[in-house]
Amino acid sequence: MLIYPATSEFSTVIPRYSDPPKAQSKLDSMVLVQNKSILSSAVEPHPELHFCKSSRDVSPYIHTMTQPTFVVEHLDPELGPWSTLEYACIARESYDRGARFMLSSVPAELQMPAELAATKGLEVEQRSVEEIFADCKDKVCLLDPSAQVELSPEDGDTFDVFLFGGILGDDPPRDRTSELRKKGYVGRRLGPKQMTTDTAVRVTRLVVHEKVPLEDIQYVDYPELIINEHERTEMPFRYVKDANDKPIMPDGMVDLIKNDADKSLDF
Repeated sequence: MLIYPATSEFSTVIPRYSDPPKAQSKLDSMVLVQNKSILSSAVEPHPELHFCKSSRDVSPYIHTMTQPTFVVEHLDPELGPWSTLEYACIARESYDRGARFMLSSVPAELQMPAELAATKGLEVEQRSVEEIFADCKDKVCLLDPSAQVELSPEDGDTFDVFLFGGILGDDPPRDRTSELRKKGYVGRRLGPKQMTTDTAVRVTRLVVHEKVPLEDIQYVDYPELIINEHERTEMPFRYVKDANDKPIMPDGMVDLIKNDADKSLDF
């Protein structure tokens, strides 16, 4: 599973709307924020640059004021289908909106699914976030459900890198973010409810990149998905609401959840 608290390989059959939400071709091309909509668009680079050297790179890591970097520290030796869909979704959305997305601490022996490896915007690192950003730790913000301060648009001017702990986990999730918390990164919270990793990154991007206050973002909490004529499953997460008042999910996620539920029922 993964994260914002954390969740990825969702295997619990829990008993959605009269019709399941259709996969989005542009997942949050329009997100409702109170009475106004945020329309996605390519972001032009800002002329002012910040330099944050990686501990190993010869050339400096370059971050523009309009180009945050989202890093998921992969805290599990495996990579299941749920995480694969989430990571691909994050990569596509980051690329489309002029941001960077990096998977760090990826085991050398982990076989990256071909479709994920070919996704535009995905950067894969075997090094940990500590190694990559050793010289600019103060510019790294950890999205932590236990943090005392909520994320704000101003944090986009303070931090260059936004760190998430992507893990396979349980519902309810274990506090695996503590593995990153103990490394001393400044923490920020995304509210009180559990989010999937792609939702956590999406919300963070809206706040720090598109300058939408956290409290103005509209959500769908715990949506139900119809598995078949007799079965429903309730997702135990918070999702960003799209223009049709449906939860934004990665392409293919609804079908994956249905297939997993069918297998569990067959068993």
